[in-house]
Amino acid sequence: MTSWRDNLLVRFQASPGELILAADPDALLREEQILAALGARGYDVLTFDDPTAFRYAYESRYRERWRVTPGVAAALIVRTDRPDVRSLPFDLLTDGRHLTLSLHDLMPCLSYPVVRDFFRAAPELLDRLAEACRDGQGPRLGDNRSLAFIAGHVYNLDPDALNDLNDLVERLLHVHYHGWNLSDRLRSWLAGELDKKPAFGEVPVARWLADRRSFFEFVESQWRTYLRGQGLTLADAGPVYDVRPLVVDFERLGIRSTVGILFLESKLHPAPIIAERPPAGWTALGAIADTEAYRQGRLEQLLGHITDRLPDQDAGHRDWLDVAPIWAEATVLRHSASLQPPLAERFAQLRARLAEIFVAWLKTHYNALHSLPFLPSPVVGHQVAHTLAARTREGTERVALLVLDGLSLDGWQVLRDAWQSKTLTWRCEESALFACLPTITPIARQAIFAGQLPLYFADTWNRTDADERRWRRFWGEQGLFPSAVCWLRGTQNLEATLTDVRVRALGLVINAVDDMLHGTVGGLEELHQRVRLWAERGELAEVIGRLLRAGFDVWLASDHGSTAAHGIGRPREGVLVEGRGTRVRFYTDPVFLERGRGDVPDALAWTPGGLPAGILTLFAPGDAAFANQGEQIITHGGLSLEEVVVPWIHVTMQ
Repeated sequence: MTSWRDNLLVRFQASPGELILAADPDALLREEQILAALGARGYDVLTFDDPTAFRYAYESRYRERWRVTPGVAAALIVRTDRPDVRSLPFDLLTDGRHLTLSLHDLMPCLSYPVVRDFFRAAPELLDRLAEACRDGQGPRLGDNRSLAFIAGHVYNLDPDALNDLNDLVERLLHVHYHGWNLSDRLRSWLAGELDKKPAFGEVPVARWLADRRSFFEFVESQWRTYLRGQGLTLADAGPVYDVRPLVVDFERLGIRSTVGILFLESKLHPAPIIAERPPAGWTALGAIADTEAYRQGRLEQLLGHITDRLPDQDAGHRDWLDVAPIWAEATVLRHSASLQPPLAERFAQLRARLAEIFVAWLKTHYNALHSLPFLPSPVVGHQVAHTLAARTREGTERVALLVLDGLSLDGWQVLRDAWQSKTLTWRCEESALFACLPTITPIARQAIFAGQLPLYFADTWNRTDADERRWRRFWGEQGLFPSAVCWLRGTQNLEATLTDVRVRALGLVINAVDDMLHGTVGGLEELHQRVRLWAERGELAEVIGRLLRAGFDVWLASDHGSTAAHGIGRPREGVLVEGRGTRVRFYTDPVFLERGRGDVPDALAWTPGGLPAGILTLFAPGDAAFANQGEQIITHGGLSLEEVVVPWIHVTMQ
């Protein structure tokens, strides 16, 4: 059966060296499966936004290659976000074939502004909408009827089918579990429609639609009330929520099944209870009776759950972003208790399998990630600054980016859990993104502050002293005056920045975790304990609180994670290598790279896209490191899930 992608891709039949110019205002060519299909057909996709950066990439990577090897070099699609290609350089207009792509052509039966907003908010759901529209005939629907169509057919949130609170709770549990965003237009319309119904008169529908954490807090409060009704004694009072009586029917199958998965994946927090043993049945997922026994049992559950949902080679990037936090929790549990040998062996086997699958997926999908949209959230580290800049254009007065150097997802969970004992005036909305590869600080952190791939900072790709210059240049290109931009390493001079009302974009590097991991000799158990103690001292929490009180929109990110590795020896390279890391080596000559690999035959010779021209990389295999034979270290630079997928956290006032 023909899909919307097939209808679009039929216009692209690559021949070597072909140049296509595409007006793509709806970013259809930045959809993940479209990018993969174009890559398989021999196309590269380059977006024209920064003229200087574009010209550098075009001349160095394509035009020269077409001149030297005509009929061999890759075909290229140059896309623009504008509705026509007239803004592109004249030499391209002369040489290229012109195309115009639009959502309106794909779904003419619906209001174009409504579909455009929907796709920008939730591009992964376009398949569901296209399927619903497949048999659509007749005149185009207006805005309100298009909104009703999308609400019902895509999100299963048809207002006419929602008759009571449990209907709404069941549907929202499904929507928020999958992380499906709603456009502002759709949220406003849906809230207005439900407000007309008496059953929802006292329900904060608009807030629940917009704020997943707020809705989950309501469900958690209701869960605690449910447990009390089952005769269980809670160990603490828990957070207070506006709705006190039990109004959610947790015995309802559609609610119970989703709530169980949410507890399993830690998207809902279980309630501590006072009991000799956990409750029987499915409620045990959401109740902690004995901390140690609960952890052992939970690790077993997580390992089974991860095994069942391991992404395959055709998986989208969101599948990995979803599984990474679950694996991070399993890692924390593995290194917080002494395990029975069979469980420890099961963890080790799954870790090896996960690493193998993830590296294979990266090799075929990583390069395409660079071209995915950075809204509603960044996918790769170099997109972070662009996401923040978009928020300032939408009215955010001040943004602060805290880069916690070296903080992995498991480290973040240790840090976050240590904050639970504190009375905080803010909360965290958690998500994740991919670090720029290779995961060494000069590349991954500099890409965050530059808002660019390493290709565009070829003169400083192996240095850590250019972050401030990159950050200031990026914001200058966004139109901010120099006095409105600040970059700090550490918090010693933070107070002057907080009180300077001119500052609108603050970049802040905190090296505490990276310093810890490079000084750790006792494995992840020691590293997690050091992170926990640092979090409990409250230094980071105090910085976040001060930023929020000063009016900053606060975001936490990490440049790379870390992993436990064992030394397998160092390649004998002499002066042949450009950069020596424990997980990756850099070369400028293929012959030298092969000599290095000769000492480590299992090493992976693969160079990720986005690096400066002429740079080649050799990665240590599996959980190995280019370190002294048998040495156990915590390190980074490689391709493991723990090193590559890192936290992306939005901190807001309660």
